[in-house]
Amino acid sequence: MKPKTKSELMAEWANQPGQLKKEREVKAIRKAMDDARAVMQDGLNRYVKKKTKARSMAKAEADPFAELEGWESMEQIQDAYGYGEITADRRDKLTDLWEAREAARNSRKGADKYHDLVTEMLETAIRRVGNEYADMLFEYDKQRREAEKQCEQLVMEGMLDNIENKMKR
Repeated sequence: MKPKTKSELMAEWANQPGQLKKEREVKAIRKAMDDARAVMQDGLNRYVKKKTKARSMAKAEADPFAELEGWESMEQIQDAYGYGEITADRRDKLTDLWEAREAARNSRKGADKYHDLVTEMLETAIRRVGNEYADMLFEYDKQRREAEKQCEQLVMEGMLDNIENKMKR
């Protein structure tokens, strides 16, 4: 008699009464969890896109750095003051605006993603999808790992028995 492989033994385990039903239930729950997460993530993405677009339009309408239009560098502002094109007060104001704009740009690097209470709630909900099934899924995975270990052990024992039988001949 040829020894069975691990996959053959696992197939037998999976086809036991009740086990097939459990396997289908677990797959259905995992698929439903993935689908729910995807739908919620899509909704979150659309919400963030809508809010980001509205925020960008509002920023464009009320640009606090509009006075810096036409100025390409701090040196250009200093040169304009040196040639008497702008007053000391105007130079100070432009310099302050320039520094504020640079500080704002540096502080926002990586923080351009929109975030508010709604996005926080949706992100939490996405993480918690299926929590009520976590224990059942954990137990099923634990049973499956245990069955795999037992199958591996049976395969090893079968291989050893096969070797012993060959040596006796």
